Amino acid sequence: MRHNVNPTHSLEELIKLKRLFPGKIRLWGAFKGEKLIAGVCNFSANPKVVLAFYISHDEDYQEYRAVNLLFYEIMKRYQDEGFKFLDFGIFTVNMDPNWGLARFKENFGARGIFRDTFYKDL
Repeated sequence: MRHNVNPTHSLEELIKLKRLFPGKIRLWGAFKGEKLIAGVCNFSANPKVVLAFYISHDEDYQEYRAVNLLFYEIMKRYQDEGFKFLDFGIFTVNMDPNWGLARFKENFGARGIFRDTFYKDL
């Protein structure tokens, strides 16, 4: 909502993907009491790479830096499981760079790159 874009997957599609690929899709949540205040949905792309596909938090609880804590725990867990890389995903919205998101990801040691996109009219 904040960036005025729709998620790539519907909830039904995510549930179907989870059924098709059990153990490859994980949802991580940070709670304050019973309230979910942040979440990360990861896809295990291959035995070495985990992709952080969806990242979200409740703005009302920003002071807790729950997403930061989640990524700390996510990195520890996946490293223990033998993964070598965490792909933080894109930092663009509708092809425009979101520099705040880029800085957030770079604070964890990530490195941003721009990908060239080619279109072919058929």
